[in-house]
Amino acid sequence: ITFIGDDYTASSLARFHTDVTNFSNYLLTYQPYKSRAAQILFHYVDNTADLGCFRWPGIPRLLVCNDADVIDRVNNAAVPYDKIFVIFNNTEYGGSGGNIAVAYNGTDGKKVFVHEFGHSFANLLDEYLLYTTPGTITNTVQANCYAGTGAAAAWAGLVGSADYTTGCNYPNWRG
Repeated sequence: ITFIGDDYTASSLARFHTDVTNFSNYLLTYQPYKSRAAQILFHYVDNTADLGCFRWPGIPRLLVCNDADVIDRVNNAAVPYDKIFVIFNNTEYGGSGGNIAVAYNGTDGKKVFVHEFGHSFANLLDEYLLYTTPGTITNTVQANCYAGTGAAAAWAGLVGSADYTTGCNYPNWRG
């Protein structure tokens, strides 16, 4: 897992290093990462260039970056990676999963990292129902989620079926 920062300056790279350490350590408190910690390598790329990160219009908590710029920066640094994660130096809540995942580094940043990394790394779906009535959180389920029925074949040998919930969905977001 390679981290790269956006919106950090040369004088704030020490903060980026602390964020990388905090995010990495927090991920390793969760299964299956905890039991496989010896198999996970963390790297980082010091970056002060703009990676084109922005908040999606109309969905301010959806934070995305220019994937091509991110990949170019990591490749130019010659740092190995299976997954790239951008830490956005900003105190306003936000993040997203995908080919390149991103999270802000504010109060809940490390929690957002684990959540968004799950989307990128394991194709996990959101584990909660949200906004079934616009602006109102109607139900939250704090569990890893598999949208199918029965055991998740892709996760066999990685995590036991007791460690996730089947049948979860997020009906408001399709894609």
